[in-house]
Amino acid sequence: MTSQRKQEITRSAVVTVEGEAEVNQYGDLKFYDTEGNEHKIGIKRSKLFDAIIPGRAVKLGYAVYMNKEYISTAELYDGQPADPAPKATTTGKGAGSPNKPSQPAMGKDDWAEKDRITRKSIERQTSLNAAVELAKVGIIKPDQVLPSARKFEEYLEGKEVQPAKSRLVEQAKGMDLKSVDEEDLPPF
Repeated sequence: MTSQRKQEITRSAVVTVEGEAEVNQYGDLKFYDTEGNEHKIGIKRSKLFDAIIPGRAVKLGYAVYMNKEYISTAELYDGQPADPAPKATTTGKGAGSPNKPSQPAMGKDDWAEKDRITRKSIERQTSLNAAVELAKVGIIKPDQVLPSARKFEEYLEGKEVQPAKSRLVEQAKGMDLKSVDEEDLPPF
């Protein structure tokens, strides 16, 4: 069972919507009021999009999450019913009305490609972080970070990777040290 955080409205404002609202590439609705102030309603609150109608007054309720203010509520303020089909212009991906994109829903292949790209990005970030950590503790030199990150990335992709020789391995070979098996152990 999940518990939801109670939204506490910290302030309210009544504004009149100026011009057409726009849905950005993330699915958020952006609009201006008659005073020229920009407002944004996040895609998580898309049910509020219907209250944003050009030329109409709307009461916005603001809440705060992680020290950032966001629009939590929106309702028509002038007492008139909403138009049956509010219109919004769009920019970027997800073009269409704020509630229904005009693009077809993402299919199985689309999600697979998005997942592949995301996975590749995570692999690259992880590989770079691992190489930086090796440089921090002195196992590799700073100029070896990117080549080492590429080796990590190849390993994560399932490719056969030849181990890179680190500075410490080269130093140990130069010292002509014997392995534990070769050393003369004291008798017990």
